[in-house]
Amino acid sequence: MSFLKFLKDHLAHLLAFVLGMGFLNLVIWIDSGFHVRTGSMFYLDLLGVVFFIAFLMLLYWSRKTFFQELRYRTRHPEKSYGEKLELVENETDKIYEQAYNALLNYNRQINNELVEKITDQQDFITKWIHEIKVPITALQLLIESVQDKIEPEKVTQINEEIKKTDHLIEQILYYSRLDDFSNDYLIQKYSLKKVTKDVVIENMNYLLAKKLTFTLEGEDEEVLTDDKWLKFIITQLISNAIKYTPENGKLAIKIMRNNNQVFLKFTDSGIGIPSDDLPRIFEKGFTGQNGRKQNTKSTGLGLFLAKQMATKLGHQLNVLSEVGEGTTFTLVFPFLGFYNEKGKTDNLTV
Repeated sequence: MSFLKFLKDHLAHLLAFVLGMGFLNLVIWIDSGFHVRTGSMFYLDLLGVVFFIAFLMLLYWSRKTFFQELRYRTRHPEKSYGEKLELVENETDKIYEQAYNALLNYNRQINNELVEKITDQQDFITKWIHEIKVPITALQLLIESVQDKIEPEKVTQINEEIKKTDHLIEQILYYSRLDDFSNDYLIQKYSLKKVTKDVVIENMNYLLAKKLTFTLEGEDEEVLTDDKWLKFIITQLISNAIKYTPENGKLAIKIMRNNNQVFLKFTDSGIGIPSDDLPRIFEKGFTGQNGRKQNTKSTGLGLFLAKQMATKLGHQLNVLSEVGEGTTFTLVFPFLGFYNEKGKTDNLTV
């Protein structure tokens, strides 16, 4: 708080002082027992005002540290959160200080309880996911054991539904781990083509079921990433392409590079994304016009998780789309490197 603002807050006090001085001057002027010249009276009034302003300045300087601390905490709450306010000595400011500290303690208590509840919920979700995977795996093994007695089309449909269920459970698992990402990843060099092929093989039945033409182009590149999280991102992008691409459509994945980055592009010949929805497709829970169609229901979590994970891994995820023409998602890998020999262009550190 500047002195002018402080003075503005005390205008009422200054006005009361001036009115008091004026009333005193009136009494002296009316009372015939006082013989004071007008010039002397004006001089005394001026001295009174000067001394009062000096008093306000002294009061301001005595509280300046307190004001600066409050301003700092207002502008940087993340740096001062959890630190009690212990600066003042006068009783008036101590009331403010006690109120601030009481709110701080209460907020800390509520946050601790909330964190504890969230942790318990995450633990429950993780345990539930691992437990639910057991009967799903058992069901898949059971289907395989009796598939000779069931029509092939029915077996394929059952396997597809099991795979969809497993995919939705994986979404919940990764969503619950999103805030604890730093405890669950290992950055190493991986073959981008190999990681991509592994995910494509896992989703090959979906590609064949919709009779999609698939191509993987480009030279292999090594990227620094976590293969588990990267596979999940690629799975989301491939699943999204399969979901919104009509039968007999195309899905092309291409690996490219320039001097600073590696690109993994997913281009489909699907229905495309409306321009109004395009800026929001990475928002949590956003399904858009396509996601609200009856035959393509969506949770609105897939692309949100893909974007969040890509950002946490230091990658970028971009999208271009046109209704009726298809969609292209591009996963960008900057050249993040270890300390290698000087002069190499494949180990730029950013």
